[in-house]
Amino acid sequence: MLEVNNMIINLSKLLDGSENIVKIDDVFDLSYLNIRGKRVEFHKPLALNGGIYKTDDGIFINLDISYEYTDVCDRCLEEFTNKQTSVLSGKIIEKAEDDSKEEITIYLDKGKIDLEKAIKKVIVLDFPMKSLCNSDCKGLCPKCGINLNGEQCECDTTDVDPRLEKLKELLD
Repeated sequence: MLEVNNMIINLSKLLDGSENIVKIDDVFDLSYLNIRGKRVEFHKPLALNGGIYKTDDGIFINLDISYEYTDVCDRCLEEFTNKQTSVLSGKIIEKAEDDSKEEITIYLDKGKIDLEKAIKKVIVLDFPMKSLCNSDCKGLCPKCGINLNGEQCECDTTDVDPRLEKLKELLD
């Protein structure tokens, strides 16, 4: 049986050879994360599915992290909900052998690993650079500020190069 306390996982059976794989099918309760200056709220606990396995080359992890979060669209400023799955995979190493150039490193400490920091880091790295409620979001009108996804505005959207503004006045 997998012993999980918070996100600390005991790998003693994997290390002593009595098991070759440790399956993970659990949840991690995370209410929010600050990502790029924004507070991102999670609706329910993160679903974790995967495993930790031992080979001749070392101990490896492969974990799918599924979550649902609330964010604000960068174009129309409306709040929306999104579902996403991130993958945490890599080699688990002893602190003494830390020559890793990986962005996410999971250390084995006294037969246990702590996945909390790694899970948070994977979510931050996988988070979209531009948050959109949908890919064809029209955003806000730059003149009147109306949300163009639901309404039409009567603003003149023809942009005139400021260097040619005087010529436009002659034509009017």
